[in-house]
Amino acid sequence: MATFSVNPGLRFFAMEDEMAAILGVPVHLLTRDSVEQMSNPYRRESILADARSFTMPKAAPKTQDAYLHDMLEAARLIHDYTTGVSFEEFWHNSEKRDAVALRISVLASPRTRSTR
Repeated sequence: MATFSVNPGLRFFAMEDEMAAILGVPVHLLTRDSVEQMSNPYRRESILADARSFTMPKAAPKTQDAYLHDMLEAARLIHDYTTGVSFEEFWHNSEKRDAVALRISVLASPRTRSTR
């Protein structure tokens, strides 16, 4: 059972499919509202009795030094990922392209831009 702070829309169904593919078993995500509205009282109570709640902890705000460290690490990793790799090899390796794109996003993130 899932409760979202923001309605995920159709991504909710994509999450079910992705989780099922990863776990290798059928997955049925239910919202609390949909469970509470179930007409079968035995099923509703069984699901609600087994429900577990947890809250994702909020991370402490990062300092400017931490963002600068992230940027430096991203630049080093981009260098490591691309050293000795031809453009052709890079272009045909989707994992390498994705890894570099992720690290570029760290460099380009508004959170990592220095403040004056």
